[in-house]
Amino acid sequence: PDATSTPVKKRPGKHPLTPESKAAAESKPKRFASYNLSSVQCNERRHRLFTELEHIVEYHEESDVYVKQSLLMALLDLSDDDKSILTRSIKGLFPNSNKKTMMIEYETMYPFFKRLLAVDSNEILVLQNEINIKENSLVEEAAGVVSALDSDNTEFARELAKTYQGNLEQYLKLNSALITIYESKLRKLDGSDAEKISSSQKEQIEKEIKEMEKMCSLGMREESDVQDVFKKEIFNNLLSNFEEKCPLLHSVLQTLLVTDKRQRVYKTSEYKLTCGVNALSLLLSVRNQKCKNDVRLLLGLVCVTYGAGKQFINLLNSIGLTPHWDTINNYLDQRQEKLSKVIKDKCPETTPVILLMDNVNIYRGRKRHLRLFKSLGPKMWNFTVRGAIIPDISEIEELMTCKETATMPQTDISQVKAEDLFLDSMPEHKKLWDDWLDGYYLELLDGSLNGIPKPPKPFLEMSEVDLNSWLSKVDFGKHKRESVKKFKISLPSKQERCLNNQSKKTDVVNLPLSLEDNSTLTGTAAILEQFGKEFSIPCPHHYEIPFDKLEKKYDLKSARLQYEFMRSVDVHNTEMQEMEKQLRSYEKQIDASTYDVNDTESDTDSGDDDGTRSSGSVTKKAVQQPKDARFKALYERISNMAQDSSHSINDDALDNVIQKLSNDIELIDKTRDQYGRTIFHCAVETKNYVLVKLLLAVGVNPNAKEGCGATPMTIAVLNADLDASKILLENFAEFEGALFGSFPSPLEIATAMELADIVELFQSYSRANDSPIVEALQRFDSSFGNNKSSQNPIEGMDDDSNPPTESDDKYEYKRSDCKGFPTAIVGDVGTCKINRGVKHRNSTAYSWMTEIPGDMHAKGHLCEATFKAHGKGGFHKVVNYVMKRPKLTEEAFKKRKFQEQNLNHIQESVRDASCAYGFAAVEEFKASDEFPSDEDLTGALRKNGNHNTILLNSFKKWLKKCAESDDSHSYHQQLFSLFGPLLDLFLTAGKEGDGTLRETAWVLLLPIFAQLNFRNYWTEAFVHVVNFTSLWPLAFRRMVKNNMSVNLGGKRGHNVDLDEYVETYIVRPLKNYTTGHTSVQMCQRLMGNLDVLGSVRRSFTEPFNYHQTTKHKEQSSLPDVVKGMWFCLANNFFTVSSGKVAMEHPLKSATVPRKPVSQVCMGVVKKGEKKVKDKFKSKLHESFPSYRKLSLENLQATDSE
Repeated sequence: PDATSTPVKKRPGKHPLTPESKAAAESKPKRFASYNLSSVQCNERRHRLFTELEHIVEYHEESDVYVKQSLLMALLDLSDDDKSILTRSIKGLFPNSNKKTMMIEYETMYPFFKRLLAVDSNEILVLQNEINIKENSLVEEAAGVVSALDSDNTEFARELAKTYQGNLEQYLKLNSALITIYESKLRKLDGSDAEKISSSQKEQIEKEIKEMEKMCSLGMREESDVQDVFKKEIFNNLLSNFEEKCPLLHSVLQTLLVTDKRQRVYKTSEYKLTCGVNALSLLLSVRNQKCKNDVRLLLGLVCVTYGAGKQFINLLNSIGLTPHWDTINNYLDQRQEKLSKVIKDKCPETTPVILLMDNVNIYRGRKRHLRLFKSLGPKMWNFTVRGAIIPDISEIEELMTCKETATMPQTDISQVKAEDLFLDSMPEHKKLWDDWLDGYYLELLDGSLNGIPKPPKPFLEMSEVDLNSWLSKVDFGKHKRESVKKFKISLPSKQERCLNNQSKKTDVVNLPLSLEDNSTLTGTAAILEQFGKEFSIPCPHHYEIPFDKLEKKYDLKSARLQYEFMRSVDVHNTEMQEMEKQLRSYEKQIDASTYDVNDTESDTDSGDDDGTRSSGSVTKKAVQQPKDARFKALYERISNMAQDSSHSINDDALDNVIQKLSNDIELIDKTRDQYGRTIFHCAVETKNYVLVKLLLAVGVNPNAKEGCGATPMTIAVLNADLDASKILLENFAEFEGALFGSFPSPLEIATAMELADIVELFQSYSRANDSPIVEALQRFDSSFGNNKSSQNPIEGMDDDSNPPTESDDKYEYKRSDCKGFPTAIVGDVGTCKINRGVKHRNSTAYSWMTEIPGDMHAKGHLCEATFKAHGKGGFHKVVNYVMKRPKLTEEAFKKRKFQEQNLNHIQESVRDASCAYGFAAVEEFKASDEFPSDEDLTGALRKNGNHNTILLNSFKKWLKKCAESDDSHSYHQQLFSLFGPLLDLFLTAGKEGDGTLRETAWVLLLPIFAQLNFRNYWTEAFVHVVNFTSLWPLAFRRMVKNNMSVNLGGKRGHNVDLDEYVETYIVRPLKNYTTGHTSVQMCQRLMGNLDVLGSVRRSFTEPFNYHQTTKHKEQSSLPDVVKGMWFCLANNFFTVSSGKVAMEHPLKSATVPRKPVSQVCMGVVKKGEKKVKDKFKSKLHESFPSYRKLSLENLQATDSE
């Protein structure tokens, strides 16, 4: 307002009329550097500014009150050049005001904006409305500029651009003003002068805080299944609810965090607000400790999965970010305790289950944990993870209710032939494989004839440099999109070729961690008994004495070995209980102490003398050897005494020995060997009649049972010892009745062994009803011995011993009645082998189980078989040297195929090499006489609409003709006629959940593994094929076919193999989560809550991981395939020549002559089938010991028929 047009003073000492000054324009004052103002203009400007201030500001002077200069400039629409004008105006209106230079604020002035007085505290909303109006105006002006430029109206576009620039500056000033208001309000909220917040604002904030407390209670602590709570959208949902129910707090967060509304790629506005809501949720517990804030619990759980321990969690708890360490552990323990109820609810006894198990090795050897493993045992923990799948049986309900299809094997084992295990005897599987192979051939024909652009010269004339140069210029994708296909080939999709698929979401339950090691027999037996307790599957410790029908003999040694094994299992269980008890006690001591470096150092020298490194272990050797030594010494001493007394001339010698041994009768009865035999059993077995009579005179029990249940009379009959039988009968030894329980009585054994003398002896001594033992037991319990079915509790499970029901045809499945319909356990080859060994050692206890080999591991061994058959013949050189994949070493195909993602690499190598071989064969086929002429192709197109049939039939005919005349051609054909399509079929079976495809793959794997000497997998494939073709009931086979993979999302084509699920979703996460944790109890907690912890991790990582990279497009393998094709053509793999021999192609160039490929690698399937036929009986005898012997009941049933 006080502006004048005072002329500029000249600087002294300078002449005003220099040539330069005359030429230059006269300098202007700094205030009016861009324009000149007259006094009239200055007055008009001052009047206009005062008028605008009167419309905007209601004047009140107060002390210690500030207003931002930028706020007034934005409201008055002033530029930076007008700052001094504004200051002078303020000084004129407010004489007492003072400009604080550093803060750019006007002091002792409090402006009330008239246009905002009507809405009181809604200044923010009004200002935001103005910003939105200005923003819309900017959009329209920008569109106008673009439109003007399009119409070549440059002048109008320039004017619009200037207007746009001015409005943009106003828009930015309004944003700055809004930020200033927020800062002012925040200062008021933070200051002691709380009355500056209106009562309505206070009420609104309190209401929204309470609403947010409700939102942060996610339901994690409720009784219902919390799995629905843990979704990856949990924080996004929290943000949307927060925006809807807490608008004021949301507006504050938006202003604080979103400073720039430009859309960013990573840290978007939504991302910032999600972080802000999460942080605000954590602060709620600082305000109210009783708030059930599940967001804090989520953060605590995710910290635990990353190895956070007690001290770190409690540190976060002290600042209000997480619950206390004990609270988190209590939450995990409560969920773990409820797991048994979950198992019971999801897996009722009338529902079959598929069990999963695998070994997990947790390394604990880091130096900072030295104190722990010095006291807690070994550096490596070998535990077992377990899971259960509730299969979908909706399609087999009719089979499940029929006893024949639910409990009876499809074919009796005695009728199984070697030919039944091959593809030719399975029409459905044979047709499926032929169709799959035809589809694979069509893919090769289409890829070679239509997918490869025409090179500048034939491939055979190109060097490797020329080939690479050409490939670097070729765009295969563009060629596929734009080129016109000369050969019309219709490719059926892989989903169309599947007979069935598994698209329903699989119900999976992760079971508690077992501290047992499933790589040992006793450990596996203990795990199977844990399964039995959890799923109501009986594991009776009875012992079966097998009978050989041909030789008419019983195998008592087998029954004794069963007892010995179960005894070792009992000892093992005792050891594990003691070890777990010691682990718990030491963990409590460690938790009570502090983790100090000095303490760790001092404890390292005192760990060897406390007796804890053995973990209370009492080994089998430590128990049995002294026991057998005492038994042997006592037996020899008493036997010598008996012999001496019998040869003594002293008549009182025998009486003296009897008197002496009578004092030790209790010791004689209790002393037993590893099989549970007494000295009396050994005397009968060794036919030491003198000792037998002596012990009977002493008063030993003639009906004492050894461990497996055999009595001395049983042993005498098994030895066909008529004299010992007479001696025992004279001393009231039992030979039939309830005494023997599930074990065959001596009379039944003698009858089965056709011992006529002993049977006649028993009949002459028949006094079963007068037996003093039976009479005594009947006096104790009148029902004893009357129920015939009680003699054989295992056979009592048979339907014949059960009372008749209303409908004999309807069968109801129960896991407790495990006879016939087994329970599947899935594992790798080692797990299946151990499980089978345990079952063979006691079939009565573990006959409810059948093993299913894992498909993921089988695929890895199929790739190894490919390498073994074709590695030296050129396959390895193609994938390693020609395709430039140096990681594909020999170890990657063998020892390390399941490490470092090698499995994916070797599967890709088999796929690409198979295509390369196939493309090379098609190139040779194209140049042969068998390739259809143009006339034939045109006729086929007119008739069928495509070239599928004519090309496929001609190609197959050419392959067969070449294979008959050229062994080398036949050998190289295997890669794309067997191994490549078989792996493709196997992978599709897993992804689609097609059980028939899976069975086809295993049928083909059997001769491959047999011929290439995969000893363990040969046995595994043999057992598995025999099981699903013959021994399994039809209902069980269909159940496995329909549930042979796990579908986690309910989407078709996204299934994973059963053992792949265990490895990917149980073993690996558990290893990751246990990193940093050193207590067994914590490992069990993590395993019991593995699904929840995984969901918690995903709910955090997905919304808060702003460094997500874009999905990389998988690089096309076609250039590598073309390279491999060129190598095959250059080395004449498919050039037909009679008598040509397939030669080895070493990876490195060697000076020595190349060797022919081994004959073992040629004709793998045919030679493998022959090998299976030759060794069928011995393999069946080895793999199914329970079927090479007939039990007494089966023999009696056969005789009666």
